[in-house]
Amino acid sequence: LLDMFPTEYAYYEYSVEEIVDHGVTYAAKKGWKLDDMALLAFSAAVEAVGEEQPGRELIEAENIMDDAIERAESGLFSGLFRKKEKAKILHENHFKQR
Repeated sequence: LLDMFPTEYAYYEYSVEEIVDHGVTYAAKKGWKLDDMALLAFSAAVEAVGEEQPGRELIEAENIMDDAIERAESGLFSGLFRKKEKAKILHENHFKQR
């Protein structure tokens, strides 16, 4: 088969730590921070996705983060009592199953 299909595609296998770092950076670019429990919940979600869809870890990490941000923004009183200068923080409950 190598004679018929000479092109090889290889992808880098990211560690969970690298994917989590990517997700945290992605959230920071959108103005969000994660508390300690949210970081653990995000790490667990990333591990689960990595097993299901190898090769798509970074995209899935961004999707998980987008879902969490959406949950945080859609809270009943989201932003109503938050001061403008206070950081937007993601919590563990924002990373519940999709």
